[in-house]
Amino acid sequence: MSATINLKLWKYRAKQDGTFPIYIRITKNRKSSWLSTDVSVRERDWDDKKGKVKPSHPNSARLNALLQKTELKYQNEVLKVEEKALDIGTKSIKEKILGKDATNFLQVANELMDSYRAQGKIGTYDKCNSIINKLTDYINNGAFTFEDLDVKTLMRYRSYLLEECGNKNSTVNTNFKFIKTVFLYAQKMGYIPLTANPFININHLRVETERGFLSEDEIKSIEEAQLPDGYISKARDTVLFQYYSGGVRISDVLLLKPENIVKERIFITIRKTGKQTSHKLTPKALNLVEQKMKEGKKYIFGYLPDDLDETDVVRVDGEISAKTALINKALKKVAEKASITKNLTTHMFRHSFATNALQQGMSLDVLQSILKHSNVRETQIYAKVLDKKIDAEIDKLHF
Repeated sequence: MSATINLKLWKYRAKQDGTFPIYIRITKNRKSSWLSTDVSVRERDWDDKKGKVKPSHPNSARLNALLQKTELKYQNEVLKVEEKALDIGTKSIKEKILGKDATNFLQVANELMDSYRAQGKIGTYDKCNSIINKLTDYINNGAFTFEDLDVKTLMRYRSYLLEECGNKNSTVNTNFKFIKTVFLYAQKMGYIPLTANPFININHLRVETERGFLSEDEIKSIEEAQLPDGYISKARDTVLFQYYSGGVRISDVLLLKPENIVKERIFITIRKTGKQTSHKLTPKALNLVEQKMKEGKKYIFGYLPDDLDETDVVRVDGEISAKTALINKALKKVAEKASITKNLTTHMFRHSFATNALQQGMSLDVLQSILKHSNVRETQIYAKVLDKKIDAEIDKLHF
């Protein structure tokens, strides 16, 4: 089957002046590739059935002549390409018309990850590098392009992660979040057109996740559990401070110093974002941190070495990762002593603060400010968790 070409208005995203770009669409075997015409008009000035600019546009005659010339040019180019290889796909047709190879996904991903490393985001770099290595192993080709990662391929990859790798939903979502980020970065840098992004208007690549959290009764059980002195009780104090201090991330808790506590307030620079934040501490959080400060350590909770050079981001990241793993290991003992069957992690105490704060009446915008979420949609996840909890309680009713 030969390829067909026609003119289409790309209506999914307007330019700053309110116009929409007109593209040449190459279609073959129900697959399409797109080529820019460098012409854009308002939607009201485009006749989609005729593939022409309407007479209502003041320059309709000139633009239609230009578009007809461009369409004829590409039609001839398609015929030339297909004369040499009739079974060639639209992607390869486009590449040959433009006289260049399709953009390599791995090269762009590495460029983006290198920028993370240059900013000192070593943890982010390592996590993203692992994601890309996993994807490369699945594709089994280090030279795959953005167009190779179409919706069908990504859907199959999602099934592979869930079924064959046994990844949890949250892990799958993290993988796809970075893949999407690479696409958006490639668009921003001009490596690929907007039409090359399979995530546009697609929601079904994401899988539902359950955010684990602890009820107020479970927090109380942890608080009252009889624990031996040592690393287990130390881990308990650390995560309870996380909870009572407003869901502060474990990395920021581990880096906390006495000078970060002024009267009843906490002042920190969030390690993940570099943003400064301050808020009042609850009485329980203040009591916990004051007791720890009496131990006289450089880092209040005593997990990080006093001689740690915070400018050495690689070492800092390694220390935080190792100590977080140590705390999570100790939390298994805490859960056992508190008769809790959930898999306790440091991050669960951040989730628990958010969910219970909403349950007690805190507004979403205030919670967003405390958690320092850049987008309220991140905060709304906790409201959905609360809705599910309410639904579960209603299901228990006998009327």
